[in-house]
Amino acid sequence: MVHCGIKAVRCFKVVSVDKSIIARYEKEGKVFEVLVDPDLALKLRHKEQVNFDDLLAINKIFSDARKGDEAKTADMNKVFGSTDVKKVSEKIIQEGHVQLTTEQKHELAKRKRAELIELIVRNAFNPQTKTPIPSQRIELAFEELKIHIDPMKPVKEQMPGIIEKLRALMPLSMASLNIRVLVPAIYSGKTVGILHQFKVLKEEWKSNGSLEALIELPAGLKEVFFAKINAVTHGDIESEIIEEK
Repeated sequence: MVHCGIKAVRCFKVVSVDKSIIARYEKEGKVFEVLVDPDLALKLRHKEQVNFDDLLAINKIFSDARKGDEAKTADMNKVFGSTDVKKVSEKIIQEGHVQLTTEQKHELAKRKRAELIELIVRNAFNPQTKTPIPSQRIELAFEELKIHIDPMKPVKEQMPGIIEKLRALMPLSMASLNIRVLVPAIYSGKTVGILHQFKVLKEEWKSNGSLEALIELPAGLKEVFFAKINAVTHGDIESEIIEEK
């Protein structure tokens, strides 16, 4: 038994009630609430797959989760056309309001900020010098521009606006590169695994055992790519940047 507000309700072993938040949905004068894991609720809200056994703190639909008042079957059938907890919960989370605490919003924004900076460092480069942009430079720019991170919005949706703001401070390109490499036979077997850590557009094994490949990668990973290849081949390769796009 787990106590939720005044009433005790039976639940499954899932996210703890203490760490859960309320997702709330209102329609036709009726209120429906579920107690959910905050991170998984936001993933589901962004159309990502989640395990419902980990998502729900209590396997029930409430009219008032704090008091432990369960929603009426008739009301669920009228509003959702179902009393299935999974179906109803999904509707509540995706179309209702997820009530994050201030601390949860702060922590989520912090994590998304770090994720955004990592994505920019991995994918961006300075078009004037053709070199990657250090993460510290991006972090300082975030501070200087006072960039706001929306904890409720997917990182990929926030990226374009942030890139435009950063370009006001520094030359920055998010272009990708196509790189052709020709690896001698003596190193081809050792490098094929490295090449496939990136996007291989074309791969051809020559009759002499050498390997020619066309690789597409974010421009910011160019130095990483060549560092890995050169560590195996000792720089004994032919390479050519075909295009930037």
